[in-house]
Amino acid sequence: MKRLQGYISRVNQAINDSGMTRRELAERCGLARTYFYNIEATGAHMTAYTLARFCAVTGSSADYLLGLKEAEE
Repeated sequence: MKRLQGYISRVNQAINDSGMTRRELAERCGLARTYFYNIEATGAHMTAYTLARFCAVTGSSADYLLGLKEAEE
């Protein structure tokens, strides 16, 4: 459970750091506008394709979001 909370927290931080609303971010990633709310509510993981798009749009590291690295570089 702790690992899941860390994932959700890192995704939220990346969204907040992007300066975009969840709706704007979803549109830029080609996703439904409720997609990120669902991740926060259920802890659902992104597909590899969606994770790659999310990282490209936000400038985040997939390793960091997945908890493989402690901090963004």
